[in-house]
Amino acid sequence: MDEKLIGKRLKKAVFLAIGIMAALAVLCVVLFVFLRNTVYSATHDRLAEETGIYRQRIYEQLETDFRILDTFAGAAEPGKLWESESFGDLLCEINSRNDFVTTGYFPKGEETGIIALEGESAARETEYASAVGEVQTAVASAWNCSRTDEQQVFVSRMFDSAFADEKVFLYALPLYEGDEAAGALFASARMDIFYDIIDDGNVLGGNGYIHLLGSEGDYLVRSEHTIVKERPDNIFEGDYFSEEEGERLYAAMQNEERVFSSFRYEGKSYQVVLVPVRFNGWYLFCINTVRASNGPAFRIIWGMCATFAALLVVIVGLLIYIYRLLKKNNGELSYIAYHDALTGAENFIKFKQDLSARRREGCLAALNLRHFKFINEIFGKEKADQLLVQAGECISRHMHTGEFFCRDSADQFYIFLLETDREIISRRLNGIMDEIVGTFVRMNSDYRLLIYTGVIVLAQENEKIGSENAVAQALLAMERAKGGYKNNVCFYSPDMFREEEMDNYIESHMQAALDNGEFKMFLQPKVDLGTGRVIAAEALARWVTGDGRTIYPGRFIPVFERNGFCTQLDMYMLELACRRIRSWMDEGKKPIGISVNQSKLLFFESDYIGRVGALLEKYKVPAELITLEILEELALTDADELGGKLAQLRRMGLRISMDDFGSGYSSLNTLGRLDIDEVKLDRGFLREASEKCCGRSAVIMEESVRLAHRLNISVVVEGVETAENHSLIRSLGCDVGQGYYYGRPIETEKFDALYM
Repeated sequence: MDEKLIGKRLKKAVFLAIGIMAALAVLCVVLFVFLRNTVYSATHDRLAEETGIYRQRIYEQLETDFRILDTFAGAAEPGKLWESESFGDLLCEINSRNDFVTTGYFPKGEETGIIALEGESAARETEYASAVGEVQTAVASAWNCSRTDEQQVFVSRMFDSAFADEKVFLYALPLYEGDEAAGALFASARMDIFYDIIDDGNVLGGNGYIHLLGSEGDYLVRSEHTIVKERPDNIFEGDYFSEEEGERLYAAMQNEERVFSSFRYEGKSYQVVLVPVRFNGWYLFCINTVRASNGPAFRIIWGMCATFAALLVVIVGLLIYIYRLLKKNNGELSYIAYHDALTGAENFIKFKQDLSARRREGCLAALNLRHFKFINEIFGKEKADQLLVQAGECISRHMHTGEFFCRDSADQFYIFLLETDREIISRRLNGIMDEIVGTFVRMNSDYRLLIYTGVIVLAQENEKIGSENAVAQALLAMERAKGGYKNNVCFYSPDMFREEEMDNYIESHMQAALDNGEFKMFLQPKVDLGTGRVIAAEALARWVTGDGRTIYPGRFIPVFERNGFCTQLDMYMLELACRRIRSWMDEGKKPIGISVNQSKLLFFESDYIGRVGALLEKYKVPAELITLEILEELALTDADELGGKLAQLRRMGLRISMDDFGSGYSSLNTLGRLDIDEVKLDRGFLREASEKCCGRSAVIMEESVRLAHRLNISVVVEGVETAENHSLIRSLGCDVGQGYYYGRPIETEKFDALYM
């Protein structure tokens, strides 16, 4: 490792250490803020709790005065004592026994009433009009009461008493005659009754004090225990609170909200709380006189910082030690994490990151090499890996600036192109696929490689689609591209979602459909090309739902093959075939053979042979009338095991047919390895031979027929749709034809009427 590289790595280690140090510093700040807020929160809770206690004491004082007046009113009403001459004496008695400044009574609708003054033995007559406004407001409210009203006691705001040189407030409540108020009983009390409550010297354990304020911030009752030397009339006077903070506090007081704040006095900060009494707009203004100290918190933080510094030294030492042990470049580690070891292309993790970070419109393509696992088995892993490497190189050569691709698993590639025009996308992707196919041909392979690609265009109208959804839609389009016999590009469309919904319907209803007999057997005739007679039929499944809707095999068979339900359906169709042959025999008709498709999964079930034999025994049908059609790909899994099972079936008398022979991965050696009775040439084979009847496809088809005959294997050709197709396969020496030219699949009843 050279000096420059060492220097670079040391710089990285230093930067990492600085980053850790910065992170620890940030953590210290966070801890400091947390501890400070915790102290403030505890202070606020203590202030609010303490102030609540004094507010309750004020309520108790008010409640005591209420009860005194209410008790007197309850005694006066039964005998209408207010009409007696002794009523004034009673008022004087109440006044002398309590702390009221005045007590009195104003009859409803009368101009005069009586008032008993503190220190006087007789009541005096007083005009209602001469009473101050606060008194008139409270008395008038009591006059307008009835027994059904919720509020029975009315309290005035503070005012200057005409009879005592001090501030008072007034209680008023109605005296009833029947259900209506006959007059108003009232009493005034000094504001100073609250002084002993709020100025007892025990607020916050002697470390605080409380003022009683009006709704505008005026001092109503001022505590003598105060740190402020000045005596302003209002808390908003002076520069204790900033203008902005004063406006906030005032707004909260007008809404009768509890509010916390702080103010500075002589260079020190103090915590305060304003708690609404919820009575006449009054507020309790509580101040904590002990300055909040964060000294312990700071000491804790400094201790933690020292600990973190020690840890930092250890971490830096460890980084240097680890650096000396690691000899590989960080770039190499990143390469391993984000690249495919085989092809050198990006892996799927990195591709999704790049896809999420894209800033321009484009398209996402999912590219798949069809039947790659069979390439692995036929040509070997080394050659299959070479194909993947060559495929990656081909794709890389077609990438433009800003485009990227990856290899996911096995034969799956994802490509992002900066294209949104479908024609251009198709042209570029077909160019990639053609080059990959050409590369495989140059690898001395006679295998017909097919590639399927699904595309989702990522334009402005769907730019919000996440990378996961985009990949899912591209895969869905790729699935729709499968099935043909040439390279294919399929673009995603919303209709594909509806197809997915149909797949879900199929999976959720398939078992019930089988139990309810919704799967019907249709028969398609197979014609002897020599005599032109119908000599056999193929059993094909149709799903007729309870509401009469028909679902065709092309829609449900792929789903069943994916989820394994095809094994149940195949055995069900085999039983229907045996039942149909039995019915022909019972009706005295000469039965013909019926061929039934058998999926490869059946051959992996241990009891398959026994179940087939049980059906033959159950319906007592000749085994040679049943032909089991298997796919050629089954032979590529385990030819020896398959050969053994096929031999057992043939010993039972059953005929074996290899379906879709020549569909793309066939090997003529399969004909020699398996003991079969019939090969069924794929319709794609016929289509190509018909298009080029004098070319190589026709020659290959003719030689395949000749080879099959030399092996005593009959040849069936499916997909015969025209007279030209018929003439071609006869000229090539084929034995049996099947297709729309001879007859479509029809219900068994119609088949019997036409052919039996």
